Amino acid sequence: MGEDDYQLLVSDVGFYEVFVEPNDGRCPFEGYATVSISNDFPTAVDATIFQCDEDGTSDGITSFNLNLLEATVSNNENDRAVVFYENLTDAQDETNAIPNPSNYNNASNPQIIIALVINLDSGCRAFAEVKLQVSTTNSNDTNLSGCDTDGISDGLDEF
Repeated sequence: MGEDDYQLLVSDVGFYEVFVEPNDGRCPFEGYATVSISNDFPTAVDATIFQCDEDGTSDGITSFNLNLLEATVSNNENDRAVVFYENLTDAQDETNAIPNPSNYNNASNPQIIIALVINLDSGCRAFAEVKLQVSTTNSNDTNLSGCDTDGISDGLDEF
């Protein structure tokens, strides 16, 4: 094919012999490559998870179990893996995955993270945005008391 760049573009599937002449004094080297082309991209569905701030501090930061979203972002497709990242660049580079997705503390409220969905058969990948949203609504404890006045002595009444 006579390529002299760092990349060799291949558009046909098949078995190829690769011969590289470095032209820098080193010996040439050769190898073989089997090329298969797949467009079996997985479905990646954007999702939102809404959770209450239950850690006792109403700051919009709480713990999420991201694993609960795997079926949603992968559209329940078989043979899929889902990996979560804090940003798209890390997801595209597949570096700095969220180390413990079952116990992830959001950094801001709301926060967008990225789910990388991988088709385990083809290796094709797709991305979904996951919005983490925390409700900071809280209420004070209170005592409610009243008399059972509905004519039925069952200890129940409307307040």
